[in-house]
Amino acid sequence: MNKRLLYVSTLCAAVLCLVLLVACDTDVGTGGNGDGSDGGSDGGSGGGQGSSIALTVVKLNVEATTGRGPAVGDGVLAFDAEGGTVLAWLSAGQTVAKEVTAPAGMDHDRNAFAFAGKKLVVRDGFSGSLFVFDTTTEQARAIASASINMGGSGGPNLWETEGTLIATVNSSVTTQDGDGKLIKLVDISNINAFVVTPFDVDPTNTPAAIDLDAVGGTVVVRGGDTFYLYDVNSPNVAPMQFTRSALQGGTGTSDVQIDGNFVAFFDDDDNFTLLDTTSGTFSQPTRNPGRENRGLVLESNRFAYFTLQNADDGGGVAVVNRALGGSTSDVTSLIDPAGTFVNATNDNDGRVGFGATLGLSANGRFLFVAGETAVGVNEQERLYLSVDGAGFLPVDDADDSLNVLRAAGVAASDNLVAFLIPADLTTFTSSVSIGYATLPPP
Repeated sequence: MNKRLLYVSTLCAAVLCLVLLVACDTDVGTGGNGDGSDGGSDGGSGGGQGSSIALTVVKLNVEATTGRGPAVGDGVLAFDAEGGTVLAWLSAGQTVAKEVTAPAGMDHDRNAFAFAGKKLVVRDGFSGSLFVFDTTTEQARAIASASINMGGSGGPNLWETEGTLIATVNSSVTTQDGDGKLIKLVDISNINAFVVTPFDVDPTNTPAAIDLDAVGGTVVVRGGDTFYLYDVNSPNVAPMQFTRSALQGGTGTSDVQIDGNFVAFFDDDDNFTLLDTTSGTFSQPTRNPGRENRGLVLESNRFAYFTLQNADDGGGVAVVNRALGGSTSDVTSLIDPAGTFVNATNDNDGRVGFGATLGLSANGRFLFVAGETAVGVNEQERLYLSVDGAGFLPVDDADDSLNVLRAAGVAASDNLVAFLIPADLTTFTSSVSIGYATLPPP
């Protein structure tokens, strides 16, 4: 592995803050009718009036990769770099990225790393084990493979982080901290003394998805057509079960998200669906089906997903699709962008509120839409932002000829947003770098 430091430089202002001011720029025109008749609504019509949002974005001059976008945590970010030979990280305000040092005999899985606060959790590229890198001390520790193991390098990649916890789906062959138990929780507060808690009762069906709400103290596991809801504070108690049969629409095959009393998922028909765990009821917006392989986000009772209901939403193989946002309190009222053309003429340079990746801050305030990570960051892939449930607005970029930031693979925490950017705006290239900006406190 390349052990050298990754030197990066800012290409714009180094002052890191988010200026949440709506600025009137050049009128960029309107791609949709703005009245909902073409699948859009006035939720994004601000773009047609020439409105935008100014972020103080720091652009790094570093060789990132397009396997996935960056991961973000509490004022820190990490990204796959230099053709996958390096997992790099830095703190907001820094201009030099460092290499994540792995424990002896381990390396990073290029698509499996996530933050829990300031600690970076990484799946080993050679096994089904995890290690934790503490950005504060710059020390790494492996979690014992006899305790946490997902079944080797080819096994499922079923684990999630939040707060100081990791929720994991394990192979039945583990011999420590709950012999053969499938669902285990790891407290990584002390990197030198991990605490592993097994849940005594395994799901009846083979686990295929997992998510964690550390604040609410719950873990959700999907197996077959059933959601299993575990209480973090009662690991010996059997999980609550919520079954939705195939005749009712099933529970789908993609990721699930849990926050508070709600579980979000795409069903067998790719319809975005919410489960209210207090009542056991399922609800769906009328704007369905969704594009389940694009994913979804759910934080602080706010959600977002990409829709495929109308032709104007973009097709199933489209580079970008229309993003919708809403609140669990009323799934019928959505942020539904009108489809404003960035260049005022056609969709060659993107449409406001259209993308392929979503980033939602844990406090629910900042919802970002950006492009797909594959290949590079093309002209259609831009960064848009909805603040506190308002319509999507394009993010400014003085370096771009249309003054709209090109971005893909967006991720957000409560105080940071990061994304892939083109390595060069002047020529067509698949090379990418990293951009980021800090977010204001709640």
